[in-house]
Amino acid sequence: MASTRLNRKITGSDGKEVSSKAQYREGQDDTTTAISGVDSVHATKVNADTWDFSLKSGGKEVGHAHRTVSADGKTLTVHNTGKQITGATGDDTLAFDKK
Repeated sequence: MASTRLNRKITGSDGKEVSSKAQYREGQDDTTTAISGVDSVHATKVNADTWDFSLKSGGKEVGHAHRTVSADGKTLTVHNTGKQITGATGDDTLAFDKK
């Protein structure tokens, strides 16, 4: 069974750095408290560089995330729909550069 680990350091507009770590196992619902209104995440490996995540609350899907790492391993692109990390709903695409 495949798994993926995400280690993040994000600097907010206030200059404060926030770190988080998450590990997901393919084909399983993993409990989470990182996203307001989401209690589990179901991971599906698409290929070596791409994962899809169903965000769930009470067993029902409330959002989706599609994460792709670039061929050079330096950029993570995330497309989120539905429930966002803030608890709001929306549709956004984020790009993160590895430093």
